[in-house]
Amino acid sequence: MKRLHLILIMLLSFSFLFADTNIDSLMVYGRVMLDTAGLEDVKIGPVVTDSEGYYSFKLPAGIDTTLTPHLNAFLFSPASYEISAEDTVLDSINFTASRQVKKVIIISGQSNAENMGEPQKHFITDEVDRNIPYYLAYCYGDFGFSTLGLLTKFGYSYEYCKGYDKGFGLEMLLARTLYKHYTDSLGVIKTPYSGTSLDSDWKPDGATWQWFLEKQEKAVDAYREYGYEPEYIGFFWFQGESDETPLGSSHYRKNLREFVDRIRERFPNSSELENLPFICVQINWNPDSPYEEPVRQAQMDLPNQRADCACVDIDDCNRLRYSSKNAHFNGNALNRIGYKLATTYLDMVGQPVDSTITVTVNINDHDMENKPMLSVSGDTTFFDGIEGTSYSFLAKLGDNLNFSVYTYNEDYESSPALIRVPFAYHPSAILDGSYTFRITSVVKVGDYPGTMEHLLMDSYPNPFNPVTLIDLQLPTFSHVELCIYDLQGKKVTTLVNMLMEKGTYQVKWDASGKPSGIYMARLIAADQIITTKMLLMK
Repeated sequence: MKRLHLILIMLLSFSFLFADTNIDSLMVYGRVMLDTAGLEDVKIGPVVTDSEGYYSFKLPAGIDTTLTPHLNAFLFSPASYEISAEDTVLDSINFTASRQVKKVIIISGQSNAENMGEPQKHFITDEVDRNIPYYLAYCYGDFGFSTLGLLTKFGYSYEYCKGYDKGFGLEMLLARTLYKHYTDSLGVIKTPYSGTSLDSDWKPDGATWQWFLEKQEKAVDAYREYGYEPEYIGFFWFQGESDETPLGSSHYRKNLREFVDRIRERFPNSSELENLPFICVQINWNPDSPYEEPVRQAQMDLPNQRADCACVDIDDCNRLRYSSKNAHFNGNALNRIGYKLATTYLDMVGQPVDSTITVTVNINDHDMENKPMLSVSGDTTFFDGIEGTSYSFLAKLGDNLNFSVYTYNEDYESSPALIRVPFAYHPSAILDGSYTFRITSVVKVGDYPGTMEHLLMDSYPNPFNPVTLIDLQLPTFSHVELCIYDLQGKKVTTLVNMLMEKGTYQVKWDASGKPSGIYMARLIAADQIITTKMLLMK
């Protein structure tokens, strides 16, 4: 092939020496190189390179042309080449190509690492996923390479992905949280296998270990073919249930240490630490078994046995299992476990998560006598006044949070009444480290004319603990219903449900036993509905 190209170049040069000065075309040729070898199938102008990276074509003279090579995610130098209309010489244009480095994390273990459970509950599609290349392989299939973290991109339907053992699991929030610090350089290789033990399957001569090495090589080939060069920054291990046997549990401490050494020997370290970070999950499935505690203790003791290792406690996720008789977790737990793994890793490498939530209040130039109060409930609960127009506080990506603003004076109301945030996640936060929730407006409610009889409701004290008095003014005889609701819209209690004469009344509400927070009193009477907010502060 090289000799043919040399002859082609000589013939072209010879013909150029004796050609008419009014040439009507240029012969463009060259080669695309990658690591001293040719790169095939690169599009150059109207042609693609051959198996050794060579290309050639005729280009009409007298035109301006820009050649831009392209193949998947490869980087080319020069990025483009401009041919001027004045060019009358033979153009030899060579391009060199390189791969983009991806900081790759490996996820492995058995079924909980694989994603048994309900990961479909938190399917999310946005630009974050499109920037994280995944390679998926486990006992239910080798799904290959994708730039989007959903099996639907492998040609599977959404209904298929909703199955018990399909789709993505803990790696979704794990990768999304790490992406905050590694941005476009992050990649994932996931290669777990259900029902496997360290005492047999993952030994050097074990079938699963051999399968694992084969899938890792396929993953690297896929990354490189697409234009990425993987560098390893972490290994995440979720396994142990299959070693709850007399031999497995007694050998687990030794087997786990040896496994860490083998992983580090196999995958060169490119992290900030001296050794490849290795993070395992502490199992907790069958506390009645005499063989589970030795495995748990070995996992928790790993950081004392090997440097740059950590173990994550997920006992608080037990209530989120797929069922009470199942070792596997639902989608909410898988997200929480993924987040725990990520934050543990970031703490290890000295880049702790610092997500900040900012609540902004637009007061619309109203001169409010009392500053608005922010109410936060869910995994984090507190009440505090908002100085100025915003309030910021640290939050975890794993938290479920509810936000509302209390204005003290019923002449004002906030909109929306409630903002719900599932596990405190927003794509912008992954990039810039902050969340913003805006209360769209604070609107003054006009006063009623003094001569008009109307339906009124007020409460005092407000805030209260634990008793408040609700004053009612009824303009006419009617059926009256007075109920208390929480901010999720759930009815807490019914205080009045009866026919009442025109007049003023006072109703007591004793909120003993109720959690602190904002409650809504809703009054229905005289064909009108009015509400008022009350703040219980204990």
